[in-house]
Amino acid sequence: MGDTPEEVSQNMGQMFGGMVGAGAESMPTEILDDNTDQATSIEDFIELFGGNSAAKLAGDDGRKAIEIVRTRASEWEINPDKIGIIGFSAGSGVALNVCFDHNDASKPNLVVPVYGSAFEENVPDNAAPLFVLAPEFDINPGTPTGLNLYQMWHKAQLPAELHYFHGTNHGFGIKDNGEPVNIWPYLLYNL
Repeated sequence: MGDTPEEVSQNMGQMFGGMVGAGAESMPTEILDDNTDQATSIEDFIELFGGNSAAKLAGDDGRKAIEIVRTRASEWEINPDKIGIIGFSAGSGVALNVCFDHNDASKPNLVVPVYGSAFEENVPDNAAPLFVLAPEFDINPGTPTGLNLYQMWHKAQLPAELHYFHGTNHGFGIKDNGEPVNIWPYLLYNL
């Protein structure tokens, strides 16, 4: 991809239709380049980013991605009212962060947390429909992954689907290895 942030940006831009420097005004490379030697702890890095947590910064990336896709929907010939966000494991936290905190431009039309759970207590009234994918055996034994999400959406009377896969573990991902869990992309596609 490249050895410098500029080369990565250039190569990514070529791969994705010339989006070189998209969002460059919010890229932290200059901050890191100028101040990395001063940062000796995670608190120092958080301070460099204006006091925002990693979860907030990751959520900001998710919100910006949805805004960009929605803005360029006609150019890319996609429906701006059918933009979802999917996240696996820690990425499910990004997807849920966007779901719980968005504006009209960054609101997803579908949220797909894979191996995810929520730490929020209340679902926003305007939350997107939810499609939860979870393994029978996950990182936190005894706490069924995703069940709390489904229950929150159900209590709020918002659309939600919950799919638990027997005999699976965290990290089933997207593969074609003959396991029954591999049906999940088709379930999602058929929404």
